[in-house]
Amino acid sequence: MRKLLLISLIFLAFTIQAFSKDRFCFVQLASFKSLKVAEKLFEDVKTNEPVYILKFKEIYGVRVGPFENFKICKLQREKLKNDLRKYRIEPIMILSSHSIPPSNYIIKEKTSKTKSYKEEKRRVEPKRIGKISREKEKKDASSLVYLYIEKAKVCMGKKDCTNAVRYLKLAIAKGGENPKLYTYLGYAYTHLGRYTKALNAFKKALKIDPNYAEAYAGIGFLYLKLNSPKAAVIAFRRAHNLNPKEISYSVNLAISLLGSGNIDEAILEFQKLKNKYPFLPEIYYNEAVAYLKKGYFKKAIGDFEIFLELTKANKFYEDYRKEVLKVLNQIKLILKSKNEH
Repeated sequence: MRKLLLISLIFLAFTIQAFSKDRFCFVQLASFKSLKVAEKLFEDVKTNEPVYILKFKEIYGVRVGPFENFKICKLQREKLKNDLRKYRIEPIMILSSHSIPPSNYIIKEKTSKTKSYKEEKRRVEPKRIGKISREKEKKDASSLVYLYIEKAKVCMGKKDCTNAVRYLKLAIAKGGENPKLYTYLGYAYTHLGRYTKALNAFKKALKIDPNYAEAYAGIGFLYLKLNSPKAAVIAFRRAHNLNPKEISYSVNLAISLLGSGNIDEAILEFQKLKNKYPFLPEIYYNEAVAYLKKGYFKKAIGDFEIFLELTKANKFYEDYRKEVLKVLNQIKLILKSKNEH
């Protein structure tokens, strides 16, 4: 009975979890109760990447990034720790759904390009007198599309998918036939539960570009939401074949294999992924689920413990951490019961 309860609990968490492409890796250097201390660390950070002071409740955190992948993020974390060793900090890696932290959290920010950008702007300003060129109009339209996309992402991060759809439609009106925009629209409709419109948006993206991998990934995500993992396997496999370097396709393919009952194949995929991306929590979480389904409780414990280590101090995973801690207690009860008999 305990074993069945354990499997049902963790499978519930698994069906909610889907790895999104739109995740960005930051290095969180440290958090302080004093803004002055945070500002001192902020000023001492020497890097070409953006640096932020973020305020959450009464805590001030210094964050660097984003970095293009987890390997670079890890290397930068060690470099920053060494460069700032006088502070005796232990930087951690943070996953975020935003390439830029939400503006309501930002207290200060700096980039290496800020100064040169302002100087360049002053230098070219006199040349802008006169009629607006067609090239500038295109550039302005492109900037507007980018702005709408970023606003849509922020809305998605706040689970305000209705406004996300609104911004994406505005972006499509300005950006024209762009498979990326229709794919984003498909994701927004998926989160709203408007699955027919979501599928139509993804199909529209593929009509524009039949080899647009992210649209296939969107269809796979849609099928995971509909609890149709076999169909998701087909979609994610196609996305993975079109772009084997994209980590989210590989992870979601493995998740779909697990959900469709191909547990051994899923475990093999998770093991390959661990070798390539050893700091990605989703891999350990879902491989642990696979081990539970096979009855390999000790291996599941090992993966769950690594998951907890990788996600500490990261609020994005807070609900999953609570669920994992409950499951670990149940596993220990099962193993204790087996030993007693």
